[in-house]
Parts: sequence; C-alpha cells; structure tokens
Amino acid sequence: MALVSPMTRSRNPLLIFTSLALLLPINIYYGAGWIRCGLQWGLVQYQQTIASDHLISFTSDLCSVVSGALSGSGALSTLIWGSAVLLLIAALILNIVGIYRMQTLCQRAAAGLTIAGGLGFLLADIVRYGVFLHGPEGWCIPIGIPAIITLGIWGIFTDFEADDKRGDPGGTRKGKRENGSWSLWLDDSQRNRDIVTLIVISLLVKAVVFFSGLLPNMPFTTLTGDLTLYHWYATSPFHGIYPYVSYYVPYPQLFLVPVLLALIPVITLQNPVGYLFSFSTLMIITDTATLICLYSLACGFFGREKAFLCGLLYATAIAAAFLVPISYDAVPTFFLVFSIWLLLSQKTVASYLSATAATLLKWFPACCFPFYLVYAWKNGHDMGMAKKSLAWSVLFAGAVIAPFLILNASGFLNTYLSHVTRTPEVHSFVYYLDSVSQFLFLGVPSDIWFFVLLALGELVLFVWYFRGLDGEPFTLVCVIFASIFFFVLINKVFSASYIIWLTPFLALILVQSPWRIVGFYLAQIVIYLETPVLFGIVYMPPTLGVSSGVTYSVMSNALPSFPFVFYTIKFGIFFALFWICISDLRKNGSIRKSQPPPDGH
Repeated sequence: MALVSPMTRSRNPLLIFTSLALLLPINIYYGAGWIRCGLQWGLVQYQQTIASDHLISFTSDLCSVVSGALSGSGALSTLIWGSAVLLLIAALILNIVGIYRMQTLCQRAAAGLTIAGGLGFLLADIVRYGVFLHGPEGWCIPIGIPAIITLGIWGIFTDFEADDKRGDPGGTRKGKRENGSWSLWLDDSQRNRDIVTLIVISLLVKAVVFFSGLLPNMPFTTLTGDLTLYHWYATSPFHGIYPYVSYYVPYPQLFLVPVLLALIPVITLQNPVGYLFSFSTLMIITDTATLICLYSLACGFFGREKAFLCGLLYATAIAAAFLVPISYDAVPTFFLVFSIWLLLSQKTVASYLSATAATLLKWFPACCFPFYLVYAWKNGHDMGMAKKSLAWSVLFAGAVIAPFLILNASGFLNTYLSHVTRTPEVHSFVYYLDSVSQFLFLGVPSDIWFFVLLALGELVLFVWYFRGLDGEPFTLVCVIFASIFFFVLINKVFSASYIIWLTPFLALILVQSPWRIVGFYLAQIVIYLETPVLFGIVYMPPTLGVSSGVTYSVMSNALPSFPFVFYTIKFGIFFALFWICISDLRKNGSIRKSQPPPDGH
C-alpha cells in the first residue's frame, strides 16, 4: 500500500519569502546627545554606548516595560514594536502552515500581517522620535520599513499556485529500498524545492527562537560561555599551551577540529567576538547538512510528502534551534545521521568512518557499531566488508588517539574517566532520583547503579535486536535511537544541548501521527523552558566558584518545589517518548514472530 498519494503539488520556496522581513535591518538610530547609537532589527538591536556595546532582544525590552524600567513614550514605543514583531512571527507561522498544506490563503494572510508589522514599526518610531523621526529622544532612519511593506504587498498580489503533475513515486519501504538508493526518490526539482524551503524555514526559526530567548535572566556572557571557552581552546597553542597535553579537556580528541576550523576566518582578530559568529555559522551549516540527510532518509522511509513533514519538524524544533549556534553537539549529531544515510546507501566503509568520527567528537554514537554489524548479518550483506569497515574504523581511531596517549597518557585517560567520577548535574534524571531518595530515605545510592543500569539496558537492547527484531532499515534507526535515548535519560548530565542529539530521530519516529507530533513539540518546549526561559530559576550551572549552582529538593516550604515539579514534567515527557519508541519495536517483534523465518537464518 502506498504511503502517500500518487499526485502531489510542487512546493514553491517563494511562499516563505515574505517572512524574510524578520531578518531585515529596520532602523539606524542615534540617541539624544549622541550617547547611544545602533542598528535595529525586529528581533534584536545592536547598541553602542559610551560605556560598552549591547545586544538587546525585543523580549528584553518588553521585560523592561513590565518591570517598570521603561516608562512614558519609550515604554509605549517598545510595546508597539513588540506587537509588530509578534505579527511578523505570526506571519512566519502562517507561512509554514501554508507551505505544508499548500494553501495560498495562508500566504496572503501572512503577507497582510507583514504589512501590518511594517506599519507597526513605523508607528513605534513616530511615538519615540516624533512625526519626522527626529526629536528629543534622538533620530532614526527607517531603512528597512519600506522593504517590509513592499514584501507584504508583493505577497498579497503574487500568484503562488503550482502543480507539477509529476507526483511522488510513493510505494512501500521495502520497494523503495530495492531500488538501491536513498537519495533519488523524486524529480530533482521537486526535491531541491523542498530542501531550499526547509533550509529557509530552519534559518528563520533559529533567528526567532534565539533572539526571543535573550531574556534578562540569562546574561549574554553566560549564553556564550561555552563558545568563549572554545575560543580559548583554539588559541591556547599560540601561547605554548596544548589541549589534552598541557591541560585536561572534557571532550574526545576530534572536538578540536570544529573548534580550530571556526578560528580560521577570524584568526587575525585575536578576540572571541568574531569567533562567536564564526563558530555559530559553522554549527548552523552543519545542522543544515543534518536536515538534508534527514530529509533524504525520510524520503526513503515514507515518500516525499511525509519526508517534507519530517524535515519541517526538524526545522521548527525550537529548543534545538536555540542551542545549535552555541554548542558543538551539532557536529557529532551530523556525523551520526550521515553515517546512517551512508550505511543505507551501501557505502559501508564511509559509514563506519563517519560513525567513528562522531564517536571521537562525542561518545554517544559509539552504540551504533554493534547494531551495524547485526544489520549486515540480518540482511545477508558481505560480513567481510563489515569487518573490513570496522578495521578501518579502529585504525582511524588509533591514528587520532595515539599521539595524545603518547604525549600525556594520564591526561588522555582523564578525558574519559572524569565523566565516570563527576557528580550528577541538577538537570539530570540521576540527580532527580537522588533528590527523591534523599527525601524518602535521607541518603542517596552509590553512583555504581548508573553504570550497571546503562550496561544492562544496552545489552538487553542489543540482544533484543539480534534475536527478536527484523532487518528493516527503519528498525535499525529505531534501535540506534533507543540506545542513544536510554543513555541520555540515565546520563549524569542531560544538559539542554542533548536535545540536539535526539531531535533528528524524534522527527523520524514521531512524524507518524498528529498525537506523536504533539509529543515532539512538548519535548522541544520543555527544554526551551529549561534553557533559556527558566534559566537561573530551575537550574544554573556552576560559575568557577562564584556560585555553586542552584540545587533543588523535593519539598520547599511544605510544598513540592517548583524545580521538582518542572523536572517531573520534563522526565515524564521524555520517558513517554522513550516508551513510544520501545512500543514500536515491540510491535515489530510481534509481527516478526508471526512470520516464517527467512531463508538462511
């Protein structure tokens, strides 16, 4: 039975074009007395003052109005400005809905909101600076407002209707796989239109959620703290101090590759500011590559129509979109997803090497190797090729690790052992259980249970895949995801950035029904609430001795504490999603048991 209808219309990337208004600079402004000046977009403004430079989001400005820090015409102007931004965000949502459903009425409504947003910006400027945009508060030049209004008018009067009449090949998963390719299921123009549209949506969503998340409770220096550390790692060799040799680094050795690559474009600047932009750009490019791989995988599993929805889930994953520019987790995640794509495209050696690179960037992809071997055996592939690929992976890993091991063996081992001996962080499930244990039994169990549970869980999953599940490619993806998800759930960290690891797999597995899609967005929302919205409220990371970090207990003032309630909801959502994945695998196992065994096994 076909998974999609045989006749689908081609999506036009121009349907999202009016939402580029969110990226246009709107004002150049100077304050009275020339004490401040800057460039203002809808979402954020860059402001220079006599004292320092600032990056101020529209949400921070709105918080200033609520707190009373802004009043008078400044407060009214800010409220109007914020309302205009919300109109543009609503227009973006309408555009996304219209693109998915291919309803041009949504695009015309979005275009109308874009015009209203542009007029709102103009009104905000008039309220603040006067009718002629020059007054006691200073003056501004509304460089982007005419362009925003023009975009809206263009969107209203442009006919986006398109129907290519060529359709989607559709077909079952098995039929698709027998064609021997996971990337060419549809006409190039259709696939390219989908990919371009998804990339633009992904960039717009990243801009909205990132700048909306610049709230007063999360200082910008804290937000970019990891990137500042990465810059120090990258520049320390210039001062005769070498990572892994002169000092301890808590990440595997290939971590230095993206860190150093981001330094190349800004190596002459000798300051971390340019590095922040360079590194963030590299992470966004890497995440875009993951999006393309995910779309290609979904085309092979589901057909073009559902593949677009899968890509749309990934592109609009708000928590991952916020965290990708400020964390290097996008890189190992890409190499893992790329490895799966290579394996299903029958590029076995390249697949194993990609998985090895992912493991040497962060440990979690190491789980895929035993499942790759079982997948090859289940499908009657050449086991000699699988063993050869594994040998190349060992050689690759040895070539990377050996120099560091020779130069400083204790430092090398500390990179790995430190994660065994570290204390559970406040946002982990281990810490949550320790808090419950402390409340109920006035003590916490030894950390050894974490390692025992991890080893047993991974072993059970491997045996289950080996003995009870089929050799379908989608089953392989589900099993790898279950392995990674289990590690994340019982890890001592489970920081917000771990959502980057999970999001591609969640998009593939939860695309199947509307209720599952709701679960996908619940996971994204709860992580986005944790960081940045409730940063410093439910948790705060240690700051080099200045603060020991915000901890929580089960009860506070005779009531369940707010962090405990929050983390109860968070872990409830994630364990529910984990159970969905396990339930899918159980159904797979039940179907397999009801079928006769394949020849040769």
